[in-house]
Amino acid sequence: MVLHLSILSYEKGAQYRTRPMTIYPLSLQEEIKSYLNKLAHSDPFDEDGPEKPLRPASIRNTQAHLRQYLDALVNAGEDPKSFGSLKDVVTADLIKKAFTQIMDRRGLDDFPPALHNIVCTLTAIGRHHIGLKPKKLKAVLKVKKKVAHNPEGMTAKNAKRLAKFDDWQNVVRLMSLPEDLMDRADANPHSRMSGLLAIRSLLSKIRIVPDGEGLALELVGELAGLLALGQTKTASESVSQGRSVSMVAGVGFEPTTFRL
Repeated sequence: MVLHLSILSYEKGAQYRTRPMTIYPLSLQEEIKSYLNKLAHSDPFDEDGPEKPLRPASIRNTQAHLRQYLDALVNAGEDPKSFGSLKDVVTADLIKKAFTQIMDRRGLDDFPPALHNIVCTLTAIGRHHIGLKPKKLKAVLKVKKKVAHNPEGMTAKNAKRLAKFDDWQNVVRLMSLPEDLMDRADANPHSRMSGLLAIRSLLSKIRIVPDGEGLALELVGELAGLLALGQTKTASESVSQGRSVSMVAGVGFEPTTFRL
């Protein structure tokens, strides 16, 4: 029996995709792989890596920064075959060339925060991995300072997101969300999803605040009061804490990788 199925089509997303790492010389691919393994402490006896292993998300970010940087160099006219090692590509002049290309491609007049993230990765490589000489390292640090992101007030992205609340109806929807979630949960009380909706209805805020060398995750709402009951010796102590409880994420906490 032969099934005649139609070929599915899809719309290409607007997000830019970098070239695959396989277009670069094998020597560079192997060096990057080795460098990432050091950051992850893949070899527990390797003394060249950082004191503490980086989290998986940080490793992925480092790899993404390198891919974006190398791709921008190729777009700027550099021959990928000339990228024999990280020492060949981590220079102040090439960083400026790559960043100029990224800004041109995105139609930007000001430095986006992503450039500072990329140059931080390149600075770490120059300082700790390839051992740039002081003069060359100073030139890279100068670029890093130039593209440093010092935001004042709300970012354009957050301003765009919050602009939805200029409509009072959206404010009403937000304020009544707990009741709406409970109504949806009550409509089908035996569903697992209903249980999740009920839990979500008990949580009104999630705040990320500094806590020593790390960050603390503060839960605000009825759910926080229930969690506080389990963290205190008596019910009266939990009541005194109000409807807020902190969950310490620890040093190096990365909000993008944390999930409740």
